[in-house]
Amino acid sequence: MNKIRITDLEKYSDRIYVNLKANFLKELMKKAANSENPHKNKLFSSKLKLKNFHKGVNTTIVGWLKRSKLPLSKLLEIFYLTKTSLNELEKNVEYLQAGWSRGLKGHINFPIKIDNKMGSIIGHILGDGSIERNYLQIFYTNQNKELLGEFQNFMFELFHIKPRIWLQEPGDFKIKKSKWIKRLNKISEAPKNGQVGLFYPTICSLFFYSNFGVFAFGKKKKITEEIKKQNKKFKRGLLRAFYDDESNVGARRLRLFQDNKKILSFFRKSLLIFKIKAGNIKTYTKRNKKRHYFDIHRKSNFRKFKEHIGFISSKKARDLNRLCKIIMKYSYLCK
Repeated sequence: MNKIRITDLEKYSDRIYVNLKANFLKELMKKAANSENPHKNKLFSSKLKLKNFHKGVNTTIVGWLKRSKLPLSKLLEIFYLTKTSLNELEKNVEYLQAGWSRGLKGHINFPIKIDNKMGSIIGHILGDGSIERNYLQIFYTNQNKELLGEFQNFMFELFHIKPRIWLQEPGDFKIKKSKWIKRLNKISEAPKNGQVGLFYPTICSLFFYSNFGVFAFGKKKKITEEIKKQNKKFKRGLLRAFYDDESNVGARRLRLFQDNKKILSFFRKSLLIFKIKAGNIKTYTKRNKKRHYFDIHRKSNFRKFKEHIGFISSKKARDLNRLCKIIMKYSYLCK
């Protein structure tokens, strides 16, 4: 699968509400009910398992038509009763929402390509991001404004939603619980080396869960089967974002860290797609907790990493260039 269609959100369709162009929804209802008055058609209501009939009118359908909004689960049931094309349905979608009236609106232009940008978003969530347990809000935090900006841009390109941006209290956020002290209008308002958090609404996580499985839930993260089977462009973005978040460039090696050994093993194997060979996974203890890493060595591997994956972080990109020159001796091999 190289594209995501609205039908691919069916797994969470009971929680997703769709706003459609009013005239299109009315005509779709008429086609599905084979009636000029679908809200009065008992057989149509029965097919949709709707019981809210009052004085010969189904009040639920009346509400859908009045608001031009209904659950995705019911929209798909109605759609499958017609001969309407999927392209026609998708071009008449105005926005998606996680709930009848609450939550920010995601203006998604289906179909959506599964590419390096999509992989980058998932890679950042697996890295320095998370999906909150109670409300399934996506969260990404970093001090690097380049990475924050990339995440914000890719999310806006997909959902046309701007995040809530918060500045964290100075200190070691890995030791103590985060305390967000100031709401920002834009990332550039944050002081140098300030820890910034980007927060996104539930509709975004439902979109990703529908297509990539529950890969992040609170502190629990994993590589799902859906992620494993994605295309090469997606894997490139996934690797690059995760390396931007979780790696460092040393004097003679490129090292990737991770608490979860299974996740680290997946990224080590994924490098082989680009013919990059990494060392074995090693383990050490920090703050009474096991942590894992593996290294990339050798000039051929550095050259391939730079050509096929690279960094968005300008500092890490400079460090990789310097490493290439030291290890390779001839800088033209890195160009």
